[in-house]
Order: sequence, then structure tokens, then C-alpha cells
Amino acid sequence: HNPYFFKGTVKENLHIANPNATNEEIDSLLRDVHLYDFLYEQQGLETYLSENSGNFSGGQKQRLAIARTLLQDPEILIFDEATSNIDEESEEIIMKLIRKITCKTTIIIISHRLSNVKLSDNIYYMSDGEVKEQGTHEELINAQKDYAILYQHQKHLEKYAK
Repeated sequence: HNPYFFKGTVKENLHIANPNATNEEIDSLLRDVHLYDFLYEQQGLETYLSENSGNFSGGQKQRLAIARTLLQDPEILIFDEATSNIDEESEEIIMKLIRKITCKTTIIIISHRLSNVKLSDNIYYMSDGEVKEQGTHEELINAQKDYAILYQHQKHLEKYAK
């Protein structure tokens, strides 16, 4: 989904998730999502957000939304195409962060981009609204069915695009 931000400061928008969050906790999350330096080159937590953060890039907005979500310390997080429509750098940052928080949060990733689910404990490959394959990335690759074919096809396209 598209996260929404209200006109105001970064701090005000983050405090929506946890009004008791300290500046130190917020700064730590901003470092995790690689926004700390960007924000502190401006006005830090007092950096102004225009309505729906129109003054931030898509990747910055997505990373700020993840920081806001993590302030709630959720037990389960669902990322539905969390890296679509963002730049490669933001995608890499988001995926590293997702891998980092898996030790304390159950993560469900819905993605058409199979490289984003490659390190998952369990992958469910769906087609036509049904689960067709299930297993780890390695198991699904070794099975040489639809998941493996699609993964190899995507890998080839990504290699070609670079």
C-alpha cells in the first residue's frame, strides 16, 4: 500500500506510531533505514514533510514508513510488494532491514520479485490463486518446476538489464 504522511515534521509523523518513542529510539531506526544522514543534513527530526511527504522520494517515503511501523515493535509484519516502484538502493536497504528484523518479528513477504524471497525460511509459490509449490528457495530450485523456471527467467532479465 502507499503509506500516508501528514503535513508536519518527521518527528510528529513518527510519533503517530509511538508517542512515547525517544529521540534516541527514532534516530536508531532512522539509521537502520538509512535516512538519518539525509534528515540531519536538513533539520533532523524537525524536517518538514509536505502533505503525504511529496518532498521525499518514493524510496525515502517507503523507508520512513518502515521506521514508523517498527516504532510499534510489531510481532508480525506483512510486506506486500514493499520494493515496487522504488530505486535499487532503497530496495537493497529495505531488504537488508527486513532480514535484520526477522530475529524478533515474523515477516511475510508478498512479492513478484523472487530474489526478494530467496532467503525466506519458507516460500509459497502461487499461481491462479492456488499454492502450487512450497519449500525453501533451494528446495524449489532443485524441484525444477514453475518457481525455478520463473526465478531463472527473472535472474536472466536482471542480469541483462545491468
